[in-house]
Amino acid sequence: MTIDVAVNLPPTADDIELATEFETPVEVDLSGTDPEGLPLTFDVGTVVGGTVSGTAPDLVFTPDERFGGTASISYTVSDGRFTSETATVTIEVGRNEPPTAADLRLATGFETPVGFTLPGEDPEGVPLQWALVGEPAGGSLSETDESPRNEGLTEEERDALPPVTGGGWFDLVFTPDELFSGEASFSYVVFDGRFVSEPATVTVDVAGNAVPVADDLDVTTSAATPVDLPLTGSDPEGRPLTFEVTSSPEGGALSGTAPELVFTPEDGFSGEATFEFTVDDGRFTSEAATVTITVEAAAVEPTPAPVEPSPVPVEPSPVPVEPTPAPVEPGPTEPAPVPGVDDRLPDTGGLDVAALVVGLGLLTTGATVLLSRARRRD
Repeated sequence: MTIDVAVNLPPTADDIELATEFETPVEVDLSGTDPEGLPLTFDVGTVVGGTVSGTAPDLVFTPDERFGGTASISYTVSDGRFTSETATVTIEVGRNEPPTAADLRLATGFETPVGFTLPGEDPEGVPLQWALVGEPAGGSLSETDESPRNEGLTEEERDALPPVTGGGWFDLVFTPDELFSGEASFSYVVFDGRFVSEPATVTVDVAGNAVPVADDLDVTTSAATPVDLPLTGSDPEGRPLTFEVTSSPEGGALSGTAPELVFTPEDGFSGEATFEFTVDDGRFTSEAATVTITVEAAAVEPTPAPVEPSPVPVEPSPVPVEPTPAPVEPGPTEPAPVPGVDDRLPDTGGLDVAALVVGLGLLTTGATVLLSRARRRD
């Protein structure tokens, strides 16, 4: 009689191939078979390039920090009587590619800080640090107010911090040196904790300080009437300006404080009065501007022309002369001479005279006097 006795064959563990990114965990499902279909148990052996967690056959493989390459897990299965040959789980872990830094070009005004984000990238997404390569030319670097470095500090305390030369905060501020203009630059690298990038350069074009401009001014006023003079100027960088009068006007006086001045003409002055002024932005002084004040002469009332008197014809009026008998005083019979009467006049007749006093009256031009002269008898 022949009896067939079944033989318990050993189980088999399966080789497995997996892949994952740099420092990225991956699930590992161990597997095996038993010819008799008996339940299997899994026994993990050597692990290379990382660690495993979980309960076999359901494991998680985590690559070691900074590891890249081929990792492996060895294991066996057992059916309770026999153990399989060793199987291997092979895991290709992505290598840590070096990070990259990028060139950057910026522009800013004279002595004007400019903010920017320093470019840097890591293929595996690993957090980066940056560091200067040498010293910045033409300025200095600081972190923005939002950085942990500045947290809780006052503005004065932040300003007192030394310039940064590296770190994990990539939002930075470049401040040009005082009076600097032109091309400023600095070089930097980034690193992911294992690899360092090639250097990159940040270039900052710093504009020069343009000279401010003072504006000419023309005003008009009447004689002896003060006039306001609002001086003006401009600065391309918007800096505050100071005003300085560089010459004095003739024909009047200035009062007030620039840029708000008042010109008062001198009494009797008319015509043009001028003076010059400049503006300064703290660095540069403008060309001189001219203020021209036109003082209009006061209006003069016209003087009437002299009037020549016209001759007025005078019609002669006859003046009647009433003879007034004079009292006769006893005395010589020869009449006394009358002043102004020529003794040689005729005894009778007429005489034209310009004026002659007669009694209380006055005979004027054109009067005719009838004369009668008494002769003395011898």
